[in-house]
Amino acid sequence: MADVDNIKVMTQPEKIEYIINRGCEYFGLKRDFLTESPGTRNNIHRIKRYIALAIVNETETTMQDIALLLGFYDKNGVSISLKKINEELSDEFYGINKTKVVYNELLSYLNL
Repeated sequence: MADVDNIKVMTQPEKIEYIINRGCEYFGLKRDFLTESPGTRNNIHRIKRYIALAIVNETETTMQDIALLLGFYDKNGVSISLKKINEELSDEFYGINKTKVVYNELLSYLNL
């Protein structure tokens, strides 16, 4: 991290690593689980959605890079996951309040 007048500034790669590591810590998950056998564990896939959304919202990372970092099959898998979580976070009638609570708690935990 660069130190500018005693303010810590993260580089883009540092910020991505921070989000992934702290996201895994928040969910009590080992980072290795994110990249093993995509789609085999439903809960892991849900956690990947939260982390992917935080990465998209807080960085300038490509869908392909997110796919590689989080163990999605490809960038289309990331796009589908983001669409799903954005639907759950929406204020429409199909939005899921629990998803909103968890995502907001994750962002608070990440302190971004």
